[in-house]
Amino acid sequence: MGDVLNLRLARKKRDRQRDADNAAARRLVHGRSKAERKLEGAQRDKSASNLDGHRIGSGEANEVPGR
Repeated sequence: MGDVLNLRLARKKRDRQRDADNAAARRLVHGRSKAERKLEGAQRDKSASNLDGHRIGSGEANEVPGR
């Protein structure tokens, strides 16, 4: 005769393992290293400053009052 198996505990163990496997797969797909995050931030800042440098203003903000 086989060993007695608690089905509730076996089901919980199976679910925990399945969740751990899903989490590992998602980390591979969506995870980024610190260097990648830092590089993306630097590129975003550079593109924003580049865009701001090419804006054409109305001229009112650059005028000095009284001249």
